[in-house]
Amino acid sequence: MAKLEMSYSEIMDSNITGVQAAVYDDGDRVVARFRNFDPEAGETYGNQTESFVIPTVEMGLVMLQSVNGYHQIPLTEEDLEHNANISGSPFTSVQERISIQSSMGLITAQLEKEESYPGIRILVDGNLAAAVECCEDEERIVIRNYAEVHDAPVSVNVKTAEVSIPKDWPAEVTPV
Repeated sequence: MAKLEMSYSEIMDSNITGVQAAVYDDGDRVVARFRNFDPEAGETYGNQTESFVIPTVEMGLVMLQSVNGYHQIPLTEEDLEHNANISGSPFTSVQERISIQSSMGLITAQLEKEESYPGIRILVDGNLAAAVECCEDEERIVIRNYAEVHDAPVSVNVKTAEVSIPKDWPAEVTPV
């Protein structure tokens, strides 16, 4: 079972209770952090923390993402060190998807578990925008960039910097 930890603090000279929330996976690794206040808004005091068992990490993420005023914040150095002490790698997580709402759309990173092409897919508003995948049969790692107006991606071999562009690519290619 996953865990949701909520810490409450009063912000001096305001009527606001600041809430910081952390979602932990079933291995006690910190997966995500959220808060509903700006830490620069004033001095805080009177910290109280409560923990709740939740069925899944995804449920905790959906709960916090759906509350108006809460925003996701980066994991701290202490979180990464804590996770490394548990799993041996500070970036390992059982989380299969993470999303952030930007001013231009919902950006989601999602694990790709297909055995022959494991990697990470990036979606924008649910549409595939990019993928970083290991092509084990070709012995290469590739970044594929997709456009809404074309089915075939532009591909870059991470190891050799070889670029593949479809012949009928609809956009101008600009060297930089």
